[in-house]
Amino acid sequence: MDVGLSLVQSSVSESTSEILLNQARSTTSPGVATVLIALVLVVLVVRLAVVRTGRPQLMLTALLTVMAVVVLLRDPRVQDVLSAAGINLASVRVLGHSVIMFGAVATWFLARAWRSSYVFRRPEVAVALAGAAMLSGWLWWVSRPARELNVAVEDFESWVTAGYLVPVSLPVPVACAAIIVALVMHGVERRSWRTWLWVSAGLVAAGFQLVDHLSRAISGFLLSLGRHSWLTDLRTQGVDQLFLPAVAALALCTIPGIVSELRSVGHRRDARAAATDLELLWREITAAVPGVSKPETGTLPIEERVAEMLIEIEDGLIRLNLSLASTSAEEAARDLIALLAAPALESSTVPSSVRVPDWVADQSKIRLVAREYRAMTSASHVSI
Repeated sequence: MDVGLSLVQSSVSESTSEILLNQARSTTSPGVATVLIALVLVVLVVRLAVVRTGRPQLMLTALLTVMAVVVLLRDPRVQDVLSAAGINLASVRVLGHSVIMFGAVATWFLARAWRSSYVFRRPEVAVALAGAAMLSGWLWWVSRPARELNVAVEDFESWVTAGYLVPVSLPVPVACAAIIVALVMHGVERRSWRTWLWVSAGLVAAGFQLVDHLSRAISGFLLSLGRHSWLTDLRTQGVDQLFLPAVAALALCTIPGIVSELRSVGHRRDARAAATDLELLWREITAAVPGVSKPETGTLPIEERVAEMLIEIEDGLIRLNLSLASTSAEEAARDLIALLAAPALESSTVPSSVRVPDWVADQSKIRLVAREYRAMTSASHVSI
């Protein structure tokens, strides 16, 4: 290691090495980079604010977060700010690779989350995160000579080169292989051309990352032996020109998940409003007819809870021998108050000839009736 260090010291000036610039700094033009970075950050902020459910979507948000951090660390303007703070480019490169280790963890669990039967286990997640942290620590230790000289590990052409480039290149291919398997299984299950369109795009992206990282590991091993080839020359010149556009494309691909989540938010908001409308009427009917209420109703997701409430209201009214000819929500609410106030309401058998009013089967109408019922009940309590 001392020999390699002395060779680098004698051949590299105090300025940043050319290989390090090729490896750690984005070559995308500032104008294009600004637009793409803004796109990535806007999509990421929206996802962080909106996407709250679904493990695949949460893992996708985690992966996009990692990629956004790496994109920023590769931007020359961010690097200039960090340099002014005393963090040289070699350290920024190691920081970016450390973040990518955790991105590999997110990618691995994204592939696992596509399986509906998969259950996240805390020990498994903890082991994966601990592994990423230990690997990150190794990268910082083995890269110390390069960080002290502000050069690339490739400049040493010693065990330092392989000791850094081989470990840093292995987690992503493993995660990408899991993604490829999950994508193929997803496409086979769905069997639609639209699904296969997205699957094909994902396969190309995952395949590119797999080849990119494996070629870096091979190049690092060859350089550590002092052997040069077209692969080592290609890798030292930098092959990451498409990294920022690829991350921007990933951000765009996550937009359908945002739209779906926004729709779900709207549905949950409507369901909460419906539950508020139905709550009093449902509670009094199920109190009068205990047999129609299921104990687990209160623990269901809000949409399912509303569906259960509607079913139990209808079943309860049937068991109460309801046969009302109400023509308005106000009349129906008044009839319900009178019906629920009567003693010995529940029938021992479910009648077969009861004609349930049309509004019972219409959610919008029964919500109107329930609101009127609540208003009248509240008014009667106030007047008392």
